Amino acid sequence: MKEIGVKILIGLLVIIASVPLGLLYILSDISYVIIYHLWGYRRELVRKNLRRSFPEYTDKELLMIEHKFYHHFCDLMAEGLKMLNMSDKERERRVVIKGVELIEQAGAEGRPVFVYFGHIGNWEWVPDISSRVNPPLPKAAIYETQRNTFSNNVILRVRERIYPHAMLFSQKKAARALLKLKQKYGSFLLGLISDQCPPYHRLVHWTTFLNQDTPYITGGEAIARKINAKILMALVSKPRRGYYDITVIDVQPTAEELADDGGYPYSLAFMRLLEENIRKQPEIYLWTHNRWKYRREYYSERNWKIIDTRKNPD
Repeated sequence: MKEIGVKILIGLLVIIASVPLGLLYILSDISYVIIYHLWGYRRELVRKNLRRSFPEYTDKELLMIEHKFYHHFCDLMAEGLKMLNMSDKERERRVVIKGVELIEQAGAEGRPVFVYFGHIGNWEWVPDISSRVNPPLPKAAIYETQRNTFSNNVILRVRERIYPHAMLFSQKKAARALLKLKQKYGSFLLGLISDQCPPYHRLVHWTTFLNQDTPYITGGEAIARKINAKILMALVSKPRRGYYDITVIDVQPTAEELADDGGYPYSLAFMRLLEENIRKQPEIYLWTHNRWKYRREYYSERNWKIIDTRKNPD
């Protein structure tokens, strides 16, 4: 019965997605009023995140970013839905991608390519990079398993429909699967959203990100070392509604990042570059994400205490 429910829901979503994006944006505008003004979805969390990230901004400036963000947030739902029924021609028109030659060069050398990106712009459109690579490389993506089985199945089916040739691996099985891909293909393309908060038991590596003490993920870099993968990053901007510019760049750690005793200079460099990207257009970052739900406090000469801010609010 659950499988039938998944198919019915996806069928309905595909029908709705056949509507022109301009009309879906009307639904987005209505959603903005409901989600922001009536519901106030995570509004206090967004305000706290913005205030701490940009202490130099005035209240008026922060409020302007907040409003722009919620408009963008609602647009993401419309754009994600449209991906179920969007032609290649329309995607190419709406998503401008530069720097693909860096992927092609690494592929020609027989190296896997890891493209890092964050929850900025429309991260569901960023994987369109793979369609611009010539010659094509085998494509892979890692997903986070949802607690709700029905939701997890719907999300997987949607992504399989949007990117039918991509191999999807859960986080738990990713390391072994990527090692097998290296053995089988030599070179392949992997997209990594790497700005999530690590699980509690992996809160080991910290840096300053957006003016806050922030834990960061190192698993992608650890795997990249094992298979000699090239690490790149996708910078994203939104010139206007429904259009995104993506620039693929080479991740080059600074001397300070290379000397950091944490031992993951590329992960640190990604965090630095992502912050620079966010500061240029802060309203298109995912501020509803509880990125700073853990805080690290120094409490003795050699030890740190991790505080769960959800249980210990400021």
